[in-house]
Amino acid sequence: MAADLPQVLSRLTPANVPMTPGEGTVITVMSASGGCGSTTLAFNLANEIAVSGGQPLLLIDMDWYYGAAAPYLGIEGRYGVAAVLTHEGHIDAHLVQVIHRIATGVGRRIDESSPMLDARLIDGSRVNAIIPPLALDGAALSIRRFGTIPIDVHKLLQLGTLMPEAATFLEACVRCKMNILISGGTGAGKTTLLNVLSSWIPSGERVVTIEDAAELQLQGEHIVRLESRPPNIEGKGKVGQSALLRNSLRMRPDRIIIGEVRGDETFAMLQAMNTGHEGSMTSTHANPPRDALRRIENMVSMAGLNYPIHAIRQQIASALHILVHLERVPGGRRKVVKIVEVTGTEGDLIRLSDIFKFVQAGIASDGHAEGHFEMCGVRPQVADRLKACGVTFPDSMFLHRVLGTASTELEG
Repeated sequence: MAADLPQVLSRLTPANVPMTPGEGTVITVMSASGGCGSTTLAFNLANEIAVSGGQPLLLIDMDWYYGAAAPYLGIEGRYGVAAVLTHEGHIDAHLVQVIHRIATGVGRRIDESSPMLDARLIDGSRVNAIIPPLALDGAALSIRRFGTIPIDVHKLLQLGTLMPEAATFLEACVRCKMNILISGGTGAGKTTLLNVLSSWIPSGERVVTIEDAAELQLQGEHIVRLESRPPNIEGKGKVGQSALLRNSLRMRPDRIIIGEVRGDETFAMLQAMNTGHEGSMTSTHANPPRDALRRIENMVSMAGLNYPIHAIRQQIASALHILVHLERVPGGRRKVVKIVEVTGTEGDLIRLSDIFKFVQAGIASDGHAEGHFEMCGVRPQVADRLKACGVTFPDSMFLHRVLGTASTELEG
């Protein structure tokens, strides 16, 4: 019954977050011991075929994790057991069937010879699946939801993800074609921020996006979306991000956006940034900004080129202008914890200069991090380039000062 849905959501262990699903919301809950249960809004597994059946599958704005253990869901960065409902049959075979249909719908495959899948649903939700023999306790399916309402910069400001001064600076950097690297851990909000930054790209510019699994929802008019392809069952036909990047250079793009750099495409990306494709953006998994640059170095080395380390670092320093680092702080909230300028090299080291940062002061009674944003008191070198583009900041803009406290967050 419809009344069962709040009971399902109330089983979220860390926090009880009230949610109102939209009309047509479909949500299926798997049991811990191999069954599935359903309410008027949580149909049985037959309805899950709609995941790839041509009709959009609407889900509540939360992340779902199905598998042999109890289903988990995540809201506001917290995760907990969703529910264990009645038994209506063995779930594993049905779950594998759903996974196969998701894979087929996006031109991918998953079987014993290739038992892992990265894909997407029709609404853009990110999907990861893994099946036996790699998944010892049975198939596991993870669905990471995008919010039904697109996040824009006003929402980020409202949620306290960053301050207006930082947003104004980032907007100027995007409009004036600074190359930007976004770093952070899993679920820190990198894709969301990349989508927001894309909204500031002038409408007349041609943008090519390259991704392993299409996740970006760029807000622009002239966008060409490219997606890599894994090898077929014969091990042939693979098209990686590196090949797509080389092809995109022949498509006359004004900017290139790579959803996330993971391998040998990193070197080609740095060269593109240095050879007429300024204003390009990408993201990578890393902790502090310095570690993000080390990861870039390592991935350039994966290209098989015998470049000395100082040459790689000089390439990085000349290609990248701004690093934006996000973190999921204690309590699950997301913050832009640092905006850093790459100022060049000194010896064999890449010089970084902090512009904005989030300072955590402690933990509140509700378990969330408390803190404030502040300016670091250094006028960035890119300010001169921004001025040449017609964007002028007063000297007082970058004086060291506290900007404000942060008590809300970026969801999803």
